[in-house]
Amino acid sequence: WNPSAQSTALRTIAVHSAAVTALQVHPVSNGSYFMTASEDHTWAFHNIESGATLAHVRSPKVASAISSAHLHPDSLLMASGCSDGSVAIWDIRNQTVAAALGTVGGHVGGVRSIRCSENGFYLVSAAADLVKLWDLRTCKAVAETAVDGGDIAALDIAYSGKYVAVAGKKISLF
Repeated sequence: WNPSAQSTALRTIAVHSAAVTALQVHPVSNGSYFMTASEDHTWAFHNIESGATLAHVRSPKVASAISSAHLHPDSLLMASGCSDGSVAIWDIRNQTVAAALGTVGGHVGGVRSIRCSENGFYLVSAAADLVKLWDLRTCKAVAETAVDGGDIAALDIAYSGKYVAVAGKKISLF
């Protein structure tokens, strides 16, 4: 986006065949790369300057639409939540699923939002009315809570992993 121009797109990238559900600038690339994820069961990695798609990835281990995704702060991993309630941790370099967290004990219903803590130890995921906290060092859910009012739309986690903010019909802090 060039704010001095008339808000015209510098480039358009059309790599996904369904709605894009996540977009994030790579945390350690000085703004050079970004990730997208889509309901077409794929994620992609792009160069911002050239608009080139450097990777477009689909795994047979992810059987449903990717409904949310977030890059791990170490820049080597990505977490994705899917419409079937599963959660996957991706190795970005190898373009493979490194861990499938939600295949047993995952969410009932689609994962609406997912975030990694900035210290890289925790992942928080949310479905319609349930939030789960995962310890990425053990790949196990360590806590879960129902959210009063449900209908979760977004969430975020504090650097330490100590606090989680959840937005739905109400805003809840845990």
